[in-house]
Amino acid sequence: RDFLKAEKAAKSVGMSKENYTIMHLDLASLDSVRQFVDNFRRSGRPLDVLVANAAVYQPTAKEPSFTAEGFELSVGTNHLGHFLLSRLLLDDLKQSDYPSKRLIIVGSITGNTNTLAGNVPPKANLGDLRGMAGGLNGINSSAMIDGGEFDGAKAYKDSKV
Repeated sequence: RDFLKAEKAAKSVGMSKENYTIMHLDLASLDSVRQFVDNFRRSGRPLDVLVANAAVYQPTAKEPSFTAEGFELSVGTNHLGHFLLSRLLLDDLKQSDYPSKRLIIVGSITGNTNTLAGNVPPKANLGDLRGMAGGLNGINSSAMIDGGEFDGAKAYKDSKV
């Protein structure tokens, strides 16, 4: 999110400049994800580990925000952006010689209805995906994946399922 903070964090843990690359990526834009992958590949650097951890969390939002592609911001960033990034970089990761290469996807316990945190209302529930289907078909009847009324906390939980 902030190039200077990223640089400072790397220095604070003793990373040398040749061991990392700071690059722009906006997971709320699928075009930005594609551009990031192109830029990464042009850098010629190997991909040894990919950690999908970024998230948007707007539990008090009364109205939805949307990605450039028209998806509700939480699902677009937390799920679709990570999915596309991981999918596009999977072959790069497979080509790594690093013995512990891996893809790490960080979820949230709040999306798991089998846990105490996941049972705090509103619960994650994707329903029949009618909201997602409507968005894909240009019929944006609901910002929520399940087609229901917008709820910022539920949007986050749904994005983590």
